[in-house]
Amino acid sequence: MAEEEKQSQLLELADWIFLLGKKPTQDSALKATIKARLVELSAAETARCLCPWALSAEELVQVEQKNAEELKSLEDKIQDAVTNLGESEVREAIHNKAKFLDRIGKKDEALAIYEETLNKSVHSSHQIDILFDVIKMGMFWGDAHLVSKYIGPAKEMVEKGGDWEKRNMLKVYEGVYLMMIREFKKASVFFLDSIATFTCSDLFPYKRFILYTVILAVVSIDRVELRKKVIESPDVISVIGEIPYLQPFLQSFYSGNYSEFMKALAGIMDAFAHDRYIHSHYSYYVREIRIVAYLQFLQPFKSVTLQTMATSFGLTPEFLDS
Repeated sequence: MAEEEKQSQLLELADWIFLLGKKPTQDSALKATIKARLVELSAAETARCLCPWALSAEELVQVEQKNAEELKSLEDKIQDAVTNLGESEVREAIHNKAKFLDRIGKKDEALAIYEETLNKSVHSSHQIDILFDVIKMGMFWGDAHLVSKYIGPAKEMVEKGGDWEKRNMLKVYEGVYLMMIREFKKASVFFLDSIATFTCSDLFPYKRFILYTVILAVVSIDRVELRKKVIESPDVISVIGEIPYLQPFLQSFYSGNYSEFMKALAGIMDAFAHDRYIHSHYSYYVREIRIVAYLQFLQPFKSVTLQTMATSFGLTPEFLDS
């Protein structure tokens, strides 16, 4: 895989805000980081909606004054493009306004301008870029409905005229959406198909993508596929050791070392609980992955005692029975 670009500043901010909400106590360092990013992005509306503690009334006024100046500059550029330049320059100027409104947290206004830009655009490549921008805005706000609404048109546009890179990006976008709505098996198909072609580092780092891919694959595909597509994948092998608990989780599951698997699962589930895309599926995933492991354990046996099985998993018979 080529050298990664950094995660989008907006999506990184969304991760930080979510993590702060999961902290049992105040985290002054994380709060300071969030505040600095809000100021850097001039995200006054985001601060109002998601972090009302972050900016004082005076700071909000300063940020809004800066935003008003930038918005006027963008509108002047649109007018100049309309008067003196061509249609492509007009579309680009309007698109820049949409991205600005998106950046500062004015979701509804940004969506309206994205739609305007989309209607003015004639090139499929530019239309796909706009659709991707809207999908990422939906991911920032955790709005699965918005993501779903624009995934469909993006698929149509990619089929009509998307290049290789945009096709690969769309697989990851759709996989994230499916993961958000608990369609783990379908999401796994898209992620597995994107391991060697991942180019969506603006969504999240590659290591995080591999974490998603592995935990979804273990609960979704059979052992033969798991070995071929995950365990023996050079791309997975290159980074899995850098992701806490993931290598023992995968290897112990595949090798049938169930007591080690349960220990690694506890570590993986901590990461699961602190991930804003999948945290709401925590209990469901724990139940499903245990069922998969129990079935895999039972497969070779005609009969086995509850005590033997409990010992293998490092559990009490009472817990296993329940």
